[in-house]
Amino acid sequence: MEDDLKKAAEEGIFDPFNEHLDHLDCIVTQNGNTILHVHLCKSLGKKSEEFMRRVVGNCPKLLTQQNCDGNAPLHIAARQGRTDVAEELIRLADDLHGGNVEAVREMLRKKNKKEETALHVAARNDKSVGVVKAILRKEDTRFDSYVNDSLETPLELAVENSCTHIVAELLNHFDSQSLCLEVLDVYIGSVMHKAVMRRNTEIVRLLLEKESGLAKIENDIGWTPLHIAALEGCSSMVSTLLDKDKSIACITTGYVDWTALHIAAPRGFKHVVTALHIAASRGFKHVVNEIITKCPECCEITDDRGWNVLHFAVMSENDELLKIILENSSLAYLIIGKDNAGHTPIEYYNSVRGLRSSDDLADTFKIVKHDSADTFKIVKHDSENIKEMRNKREETIILHLEKAKDSHLVVATLIATVTFAAAFTMPGGYISDKEDSEKGTPILIKNLAFKAFIISDAMAMALSTSSVFIYFIMVMLGSKPKYHWLIKTAFRFISLAMGAMVVAFVTGTYAVLAPSMELAIATCVTGLSFFLYVFYIFIRLLRDFLLHSLDDDDGRNLTL
Repeated sequence: MEDDLKKAAEEGIFDPFNEHLDHLDCIVTQNGNTILHVHLCKSLGKKSEEFMRRVVGNCPKLLTQQNCDGNAPLHIAARQGRTDVAEELIRLADDLHGGNVEAVREMLRKKNKKEETALHVAARNDKSVGVVKAILRKEDTRFDSYVNDSLETPLELAVENSCTHIVAELLNHFDSQSLCLEVLDVYIGSVMHKAVMRRNTEIVRLLLEKESGLAKIENDIGWTPLHIAALEGCSSMVSTLLDKDKSIACITTGYVDWTALHIAAPRGFKHVVTALHIAASRGFKHVVNEIITKCPECCEITDDRGWNVLHFAVMSENDELLKIILENSSLAYLIIGKDNAGHTPIEYYNSVRGLRSSDDLADTFKIVKHDSADTFKIVKHDSENIKEMRNKREETIILHLEKAKDSHLVVATLIATVTFAAAFTMPGGYISDKEDSEKGTPILIKNLAFKAFIISDAMAMALSTSSVFIYFIMVMLGSKPKYHWLIKTAFRFISLAMGAMVVAFVTGTYAVLAPSMELAIATCVTGLSFFLYVFYIFIRLLRDFLLHSLDDDDGRNLTL
C-alpha cells in the first residue's frame, strides 16, 4: 500500500481509491491490513460510516477479509470496544446478504489465527460490552461456543478478566449447554473455579443463578469451588457459595480427603509435603467462622489421617482460630477426638507449643467442655502473662542501663577527650619550615594510613559526643518508658566509638612506624586483637543465651 493511499484510508477519504476499484482487496500493508483495517486501526476518534459503506459497496470481500493475524474488521472493532463500528459492520453485512441471518453469523464466527472470534476478543475488555450486545443480537442462543487455541470460551475469557457486565450478557443470552459451564479445564476446573480464583463475588453469584449445580462441580483432583475459596481465604466468596447450597461444605476432595474447612484452618501446618499442601495449610479465621456458622455438621468430617478440624486449628498455632471453634459448645467433643495414630488435639497442642507438661492445657480443655467461655479467658490470660513477662524483662534491662549510666557517661567523656586531643596532636607532627607554603599542615597528610586515622578519630569523637549529649538531655526528659530507646542508642554509640578509637590508634601508629614495618605490623596486630576479644565474648554470650544458661531475670539480654 502506497503512503498516499494509506493516509487517505486513515483519514476516511475514499476518492483516491476510485482508480483502484477493481482491485481494492489487493491494496494491503505488510501486515496484510486492508484499507478498512487501516481506517479502523489508526484513529480512536469518530470513524467515517460513509467511508466504510463505500468500501464495502465497491468491494464486499473487504468486510470479512483477514490480515496476517487472521483478524477481520470486526475483530478490530471488538478489540477497541467500538460499539458504533461493530454495529455498522454488522448492518453492512445484513444489507449485503439481504437479511440472511446465517450469512451474517458466518461473519460473526470468523476466527483469527488464535482461533478466536470477535466475541472472544470483545470478552476480554469490559468496555466492549456494547460490541458483545451487538454480536449477541444476531447470534443463536443455542449456538455451541467456539473455543480458541487455548480451549477458552468467550465466557471463560470474560470471567478471567473480571468483565462482570459481559458475563451477565453472555449468561442471559446463551443456554447452559451452549456455554459449556461444566466443562473442566485440565489444570483449574470449571468456569466457576476460575471465577472463585478471581475473587469476583458478583460473577460467582451470576453463575450460580444460571446453574446452581456449579457449586458442587469438582475439578480433576476433586476440588469444588468452595475448596478454592477456602484456600484463597475469601470469606465473602465462601458465604456466597454456602448461601446457595450448605451441603457443599461436607464434600471432601479426592486428593487428600480434606474438607473446605480443613483447608481454611491449618495456618502454619508443618506436615505438608507438596506445594499444594503448603498452599492449603493457610488458616483464615473468618472463613472458618463462616463455614462453622452455616454448616456446623461438616466439623464431624475427618481426613484420611483421622484429623478433625480442631487438629488443624491446633497446628495453626492461632489462638483466635481455636477460639472461634471452641466458643461453639456443640463442638466441644472434638477435644477428645483421636486421629488414626491415637492422638488428640491436646497432644498436638503440647507438641506444637513445646510444652513439657499437659496439666495446664488439659485443665483448659476440661473447662471448655463445661463452659467454652472460660477456656479463652485462660488462653487470653496466658498471652497477657507472656506480654507481661516481656515488658518486665525490658524494664529490667533499662534499670540496669540506668544504674550503669554514670559509668557510661564517664567512658563517653573519656573517649571524646582522647579523640579530641589526638586530632590536634598529629602523628608525625606538623610542617614547621617557615618558607614552606604548607606550613602548619600535618607531615603525613598524603599517607593513606594517616587519612584512615583522621576519619576513624572523627567518627569516635562524633559518636562519643553524641552519647554524652543523649545522657545530658535524659536528665531533663527523665526515665520515661517512651525515652528508653535513647538509653539503648547511647549504649550502641559508645560501643561503636570504642571500635573507632581502636582503629584510630592502629592507623595512627602504623602511619608513624611505617619505616619499621615489623614494628608497625606487630603494633597493628596487638591493637586489632581488641576485636578478637569482643568477638570471643559475643560468641560466649550467644552460646550461653541459646543454652538458656543466662538468668532471664537479670536483664542482661542480647537485645542491645
